[in-house]
This record gives sequence, structure tokens and C-alpha cells, in this order.
Amino acid sequence: MARIPEETIDRIRDTADIVDVVSHHVDLKKRGRNFFGLCPFHNEKTPSFSVAPDKGIYHCFGCGNGGNAINFIMEYEKINFVEALQQLGRQLGIPVEFTGSDDSKEFFSSLYEIHQVAATLYHSTLFGDRGVEAKKYLLENNIETDNYPTLLRMGHRYRFCLGQRLPVDGFYGPLDVSLGQDEWLYVLNRWENVNGVPRNRYVTVTLDDEYGDFIFPQVDGEMEPRGKEKFPSPVMCAIDSNGILYSTDEHANSVLMLSTSGETVGWWGEKGTEPGYLNAPSGITIDSDENLWIVNCQNHKVQCFTRQGEYLQGWGEFGNEPHQLNFPWGITIDPLNQTFLIADWNNNLVKRFTKEGELLQVIGTPGTGVGQLNKPSSVAVDQHGDIYIVDRGNDRVLIFNHRGMFLESLIGDGTMTDKGVQKLLTNPDALRLRDNVVDFDREKRFASPTSVKVDDEGRVYIVDTGRWRIQVYEKLWRILEPDEIDAPELHADPEVY
Repeated sequence: MARIPEETIDRIRDTADIVDVVSHHVDLKKRGRNFFGLCPFHNEKTPSFSVAPDKGIYHCFGCGNGGNAINFIMEYEKINFVEALQQLGRQLGIPVEFTGSDDSKEFFSSLYEIHQVAATLYHSTLFGDRGVEAKKYLLENNIETDNYPTLLRMGHRYRFCLGQRLPVDGFYGPLDVSLGQDEWLYVLNRWENVNGVPRNRYVTVTLDDEYGDFIFPQVDGEMEPRGKEKFPSPVMCAIDSNGILYSTDEHANSVLMLSTSGETVGWWGEKGTEPGYLNAPSGITIDSDENLWIVNCQNHKVQCFTRQGEYLQGWGEFGNEPHQLNFPWGITIDPLNQTFLIADWNNNLVKRFTKEGELLQVIGTPGTGVGQLNKPSSVAVDQHGDIYIVDRGNDRVLIFNHRGMFLESLIGDGTMTDKGVQKLLTNPDALRLRDNVVDFDREKRFASPTSVKVDDEGRVYIVDTGRWRIQVYEKLWRILEPDEIDAPELHADPEVY
């Protein structure tokens, strides 16, 4: 019988550089230890296709496809195992020869295919819907996954503030912020009208605290007649790849769509308790397919819609059990595994779910102590899997790693903006009052923070609602390579280490 020697197969598999093989067909960008790109096996707009060079494997968190370099060539070229092996052998200069008689080449080729199919099935099952329990076990037992890098964390450094109590171009009751292109921020404000001027609006601002135009419902530059009805009580916002802003409104029970120039793009939603209806919507995020995921506070549910408002799916039930929700508020998607993190307001917890609503992880405990939560309102995840939670009831932001281990607490370090200083210098009465302040420490601290967002540069944006500003921090970190990590069993003490 003819066969390919195991030594040849092992040599090709071990020699093939998975990054080099995949990069011939996929544009890859390094993120930590791994590389990411758009999956070649399904349509997507946000990269969920991961390549791990140290493991020699690839995996797509969107469609579940994965394997080694041989699997990739088989899937991409639509060829069998032997053909993929021969192709890689030619590229690597490794001859692929059969031993034994030629009449059984086809037989052994089929056997190899069967084994590869079995391996692919196992892989896709683990990372698909039927692998939920297995993934839950991994998370609950703090088993490290390949997608999260090992970091040397050096804390978070306060950088600057944006906004202040400014009479014209500042923030009025900021609740949330969306990160746009070219470092423009779109700050969602909610405040009663003053002298007929709508304060429920977006304020556009750069990282240099320079302000652009206000954004609110309008047609041809004028406030829409039904603008107040469409935008009475905005809560949270998100921005898509086309620059469309989406804001939830808890009283209108709707989603308002605005362009960054202020034109009304759409408005949809209707109050109700049935699937597809809204009841005090709050948190909103956008997945890799550009569908909207919205937290329904008073229905205690999470629902998915197209951008035009077509209902796709939803899950959630009221209660205090780990898998249940009680007035959930914030939502975000972990980009490294496409799971959903929910700020469960009345349960004083953050919970991780699959897109089908299966509970994977519970983060934090209720309370006011170290690492405890009191009315969490917002959650964000950075590129390393670190989790940022607005602990609104305790006036702070807590940081956990992906395993749910508490890392750090931010309580606020705000300083005055340049525009704030200019306002004081032109207002003698305010300047005299400030000169009599006994404790300036209170001014630095968060007061009822509401929302948190992170960008790819490691900047953390915390909407400090009670002080009408955004405090910006910078994450300090370095990714550790395997040879830099010693693995003794340590019980880390921050006062020692």
C-alpha cells in the first residue's frame, strides 16, 4: 500500500509558518502575540480571524473555522489533504513521496481526509454553539485561552480632561461618548432646553478639547418639528463604520439615527414587552456584522436588530440568579472571542454571555469594598481582554482581567481644561469663590460617572457626568513573550510586587 511517511507529514506541519501561509491570502495585522484579519471563509467587516504563530493554528470567532496550515490550504483551495500536503511541500522544498504500491494512494488519501475532517469538526464544535458548556468550564476554572496575551501591567496614567461647565460649547449632562474617525469624539448630552436651545444633543470635540458642531435631529439645518419627541431622553450611543450615530431613548422607547453632520437618517422603535419591542432601552453596541445589540432595561432583555430596526434575536429573563438580569444597563462585545458583557445594574454584577444568551462568567460581587460593584452602568473591553466597569454607585471605575480577577480602581484625577481656566479668568466672581475652596481633592474625583470607552491606543474615556466632563487615562503595558515568563506559583501581593 502507498502512503506518505509520517516523518514527511510532521516535517511539513512543523516547518510551515502559519502566518506566512495565511498572509498570502489574508491581510494580517499583529495584535499582541497573535495576528488578526478579515476571515476568508465568511463575509465580515470587523476582523475576527485570528492566527497564533506560537501555536501554529488559526481560528475565526465568527464562523468557527480553524486548524493548522494544512487545514487552511485545504479549506482555502478546496483541495484534499494529500493535495494540500504536496502544495506546501513544494513551497517549503520538502519532497512528498509515497511509499508502498501505487494502487492504494487514493485509499490513504481518503483516510487522511477523514482524520482532517474529524479534527476540523472537533475544533468547530468546541468554538461553536455546542461548545458553550466546554467554554464555560474553561472560564469558570480560570483556564487561560490562546487569544488573551500575557501582560506586564503598569497601571493607568491620567492624561487630561475634556469639557467642563462652559456656557456655550461645553457639555451639558454628558452621559455617553462614541469614538469616531480622526480622533473626533461624539459626546451624548441630556439636559433640559435653555432659552429654547436644545441641550439634548451631541457635542463634537477633539482630543485637544477643540469643539465642532452640535448634532441633534434636524432637516436642512433646522430643528425638526418632532425633534423633541424623537430625542426627549437619550441614554447611550454607538457609531457604525459609515459614521452614523445611534442613540437609545428611554422615554421615546426608540433608536434615533443621525449623521455626523446632523441630518436625521432614521428613527425606529415601539414600546412593548414582546420580542422586537423596546421598554426603556439603554446600552447599545455594534457587532462585526454591523447589527445593533440593545439592552432593554425594563424588559430585562438583550435584543439584536439590523441598523434599520428589523428584529433578529434576543434573550434574557428577570431575576437575581446568575443567568438572570435585573435592570441591565450597559453592554459591550469582547473583540477577542465575540462574547457579550452586560452591566447588570440591580444585581450589582457584570455578566458574560454568548450571543445566544448562555451565561459564561460572572464578574465582581455586590458591595462597596475593593473589587465590589454598586449599580454598574457601563462596561468596556480593551484589545487585551481587560474589562473596565463603571461602578456608578461607588463613583469609580474598576478594572478586571478576562478571568474576572480584580486589577485596579480609578477614582478620578481630573484637572481643569484650558477653556475652564479661561472661563475663570474672565469671571471675577467665580475666581473669588474658587480661591476660598478648602479641599481641591473633591474636584479631581469622579461624581456619578456613567460610561466608559476604550480605543486601540490604550486610551480610556470615562464620562464624568456629575462634573460635566470626560477624564482620559492611558493604559501602561507591555506584552510578555513566553521566554520572559517564569511560572512559579506566586500569591501576588501588590504591596510587594
